[in-house]
Amino acid sequence: MADTLGTMLIHRNLQESEDRYREAQRIAHLGHWSYDPQGQEPLWWSEETFRLHNLDIAQGNPTNEQFFAQIYPDDQAILSNQLTHTLETGEPLAFEYRIPLDNGEFRTLEARGIAHLDTNEQIDLLTGTVLDITARKQAEEKLLYQATLLANITDAIIGLDLEYKVVSWNQAAEMLYGWSAQEAAGKNVVELLHTTLIGESPETPSKMLLAEKQWRGEISQTAKDGTQLSVLASTSWIKDNSGKPTGFVTVNRDITKRKQTEMALQESEERLQQAVNVGGIGTFDHDHLTDVIYYSPQLRKMWGIDPSEVITIPGLISRIHPEDQERIDQAIRQAHAPSGDGKYEVEQRVILPDKSIRWQSVRARTDFVGEGEARRPVRTIGAVVDITDVRTAEIARDKLEEQLRQAQKLESLGRLAGGIAHDFNNLLVPMIGYTELGQMRVPADSKAYSYFEKIGKAATRAADLTKQILAFSRRQMLEIGLFDLNDVVLGFRDMLQRLIGEDIHMQIFPAPSPCVISADRTQIEQILMNLVINARDAMPEGGQLILETDTVYLDESYARSHPDTEPGHYTMLSISDTGQGMDYETQQHIFDPFFTTKERGKGTGLGLATVFGIVKQHRGNIWVYSEPNEGTTFKIYLPRPLEATQLNSVLISEMPTVYGSETVLVVEDEPMVRKLACETLATYGYTVLEALNPHNGLQIAATYEGKIDLLLTDVIMPEMNGRELYTKVVEIRPDIKVLFMSGYTDNVIVHHGVLDEGVNFLEKPFTIRHFSQKIRRVLDE
Repeated sequence: MADTLGTMLIHRNLQESEDRYREAQRIAHLGHWSYDPQGQEPLWWSEETFRLHNLDIAQGNPTNEQFFAQIYPDDQAILSNQLTHTLETGEPLAFEYRIPLDNGEFRTLEARGIAHLDTNEQIDLLTGTVLDITARKQAEEKLLYQATLLANITDAIIGLDLEYKVVSWNQAAEMLYGWSAQEAAGKNVVELLHTTLIGESPETPSKMLLAEKQWRGEISQTAKDGTQLSVLASTSWIKDNSGKPTGFVTVNRDITKRKQTEMALQESEERLQQAVNVGGIGTFDHDHLTDVIYYSPQLRKMWGIDPSEVITIPGLISRIHPEDQERIDQAIRQAHAPSGDGKYEVEQRVILPDKSIRWQSVRARTDFVGEGEARRPVRTIGAVVDITDVRTAEIARDKLEEQLRQAQKLESLGRLAGGIAHDFNNLLVPMIGYTELGQMRVPADSKAYSYFEKIGKAATRAADLTKQILAFSRRQMLEIGLFDLNDVVLGFRDMLQRLIGEDIHMQIFPAPSPCVISADRTQIEQILMNLVINARDAMPEGGQLILETDTVYLDESYARSHPDTEPGHYTMLSISDTGQGMDYETQQHIFDPFFTTKERGKGTGLGLATVFGIVKQHRGNIWVYSEPNEGTTFKIYLPRPLEATQLNSVLISEMPTVYGSETVLVVEDEPMVRKLACETLATYGYTVLEALNPHNGLQIAATYEGKIDLLLTDVIMPEMNGRELYTKVVEIRPDIKVLFMSGYTDNVIVHHGVLDEGVNFLEKPFTIRHFSQKIRRVLDE
């Protein structure tokens, strides 16, 4: 009984031991096996070995064919070679092979075994183990993948301990910094690479990491060869299984080229913006699909658009000068048409909110989608340049060129007119003079007297025409004086009203303060008359005529836009009518001599030319503002005198007597004029010395034994002019007085039409009465 009980106990303990062994194998995925080299068949497999090979233990030990059938085909030859090698050499067996599973994956097994020898030293048994290493192989493959990934990644990955000393240093770090892993190991990375933060304080990374966050930022580092690097760094904690920090891992990406490109781009953009600002260039970007338009700040400034204002293309075009809108719209339509090239370049005038006008040059390019008739614009980008100064300069240049042409034309006409006036006036002098002498010798009620009177009127009209020709050529002599322009305009009110008739309503608005000018009063009256007549003729059906005077200051801005105008104080005379007006082309020629829009026989073409000449001779300016059917306004600006000093002007008034007994030397190369002067002087009691030319005059002055009181000389003569003659005569006779006479002085004794100070002058043609009074006045001075 006791033996039986003991036997049972032994069997139970053995069973428990086997159970524990099987459980340990199952837990460790470790199986045992034995192999018969003679029969080349498996002898015994443990339960775990059957499970690892997906075989049923109930089927008994597998045959060699069954065993190899479970192995992945690519591994069968390897296993067979290893087994043969061990059986031949007796060396330990070690190999890996794979078992395909139903789910398509593999179980990887590692077999190890040893050879057992019999008494004859022959291998008679192999025993060993088989271990499931699938998890290990997967981990190794993952580690290999990660290692390969890290080895081939372009970012530098650096492992650091808590003192920032290098623990790991991948291949990319070697390539980036030039330090090998062995050289970098154990070095403080901050000191090794001279690391500095960019744009952040040194405490920032530590604060971020202490807050359990990743730090990411830009740093500057230095490579082994001294190259300065811009690096984007991302740093995180490395912790052990307990969560305790053991170091850092930093992933550094080289952004040097990117930063250089960004800096170059920024510098380029800054230069472009500077160019845009300096060049006054504005840009726009029009999305045709959304109809949204971007305007650069510079363009908004150029257009006077508020930063918050939203404005569409129609709204933009409405700000363009009305005269330019149709042309601009047509250019844009042509560029945007299916057959258009998408480009347009135009010049336009823009009206700003303050009503000022700016010139702009616009260049734009359009992108399209589609083909043929379906082609449509999707985006237009353009640039706008303010060319106001350029256009103003061009306009001023054109005006100056036109003024130059006008001046050259007037100069040519003036020289012709001067020559004609000189000869014509020499003919008129005897005609008028002898007419008067004839009237003095016949009864006033006789037919002869009336004939003489008609001849005198015709000669006077001819003399007036000659003066008019000299006026538009700016060669008329002026008698300058200070007077109030208001007095002239108001003094002419009644006569002007009779001149324009009852169908025209005239209004006069004089300035509240005196409009003092330094001018020839007669010439200013001529301006007033000519412009009023011109306005009357422009209103055949009646209308309104407005005359205004004022004192104004023309600033530099006005002077820049009106060539030949100096900034300063001016007196203005404005004459406006509601008549037919003029187009631009007509306005370009209205001051040309002999230009007229009136019917043949109704205008000489000298009216406005005379006005222009008189204004310019007074160093003033005249501007015309007119549109067809909108009337016309002429504005004349005459410089205001700096001081109200009365200038000398010769006024002819009644004198007690015009007779005398003094001796007068007459030098005149025109025989008829000389004879008339001599006869008239003799008639009034003077002793007359007649000289045919300047040299003859000098001879008489040098040889005449008596006193010569007055030299009466023509100005323009062949051998020498009158001033030169007087200069020589006064050397011989210092006390002699002089009276110059001429119908055309050619600046010999006048400058800009104004008589030189202290010079006595008698303008041809003259009447006997005027002549005799002038002689007496000069002698009595």
